[in-house]
Amino acid sequence: MKRLFIIAGLLVFTMAAQRADAKMREFKLPDGRSLKAEIVSFNGKLGKVKLKLADGRIKTVKPGVFVEEDQKYIKEWASLDGFRNKTFFKVSCDKDMAEKWKDNLEGSVSYGGGSSEKETIGEMKFEKFVYNLLLENRNDVPLENIKIEYCIFCKQKGKGRWVGSSEWFSKATKGKLMIKKLPAKSKKTVTTEPAVIARQEILGDFVQSYEKISAVLEGVWVRITIKTPGGQTATRTVFEPENLEGKHAWPK
Repeated sequence: MKRLFIIAGLLVFTMAAQRADAKMREFKLPDGRSLKAEIVSFNGKLGKVKLKLADGRIKTVKPGVFVEEDQKYIKEWASLDGFRNKTFFKVSCDKDMAEKWKDNLEGSVSYGGGSSEKETIGEMKFEKFVYNLLLENRNDVPLENIKIEYCIFCKQKGKGRWVGSSEWFSKATKGKLMIKKLPAKSKKTVTTEPAVIARQEILGDFVQSYEKISAVLEGVWVRITIKTPGGQTATRTVFEPENLEGKHAWPK
């Protein structure tokens, strides 16, 4: 009887609300009746969804009062809502130097009488970095089909064998990762492909022929997207460091 009263209460809503609302959905009951409402929140522990009706009233019910299609929609909405919430879906990002090495830089050195010899005139120093992303799903529902796109930015300048610009310029390393399913109350770490930066250091006697090449790792821009079986999508962005935001456009 209590369930019947809840359903009856849900069906009473004003027909005067003519303004179209993109978030509104027509939810159907097994007996063929329907109502328009917007999902406000979903409580996984109680298994109840809070709805805002067209007349502004709030009702809380169990998804089971609706047809199966709407129950699936509510479940998918709950996963997206939990994904958007920075507390319930936490993303941490940290930088890690995976490797570093150096190579001698050889150059042709001219001597009197027109003779020349190959000599070590400096060295190239390389650093390989990766970013580790820790994804923590603190929701009561799993998150599925998580697509991770990232772009690692660095700046370089100088003239020599490796770089041909005396002005700072940015270059980017792009990549993608995919997680099929992140269960409820679980965490997972994924690692980007490495980005390599190079620094050229010239011995003092040869600075007139070669310029020093400088390199700076700026950071990473991460876009995380999930898509539900019903076609609903949501995207989160992460910048490490945070002040990288707004400095670059996403490379094509």
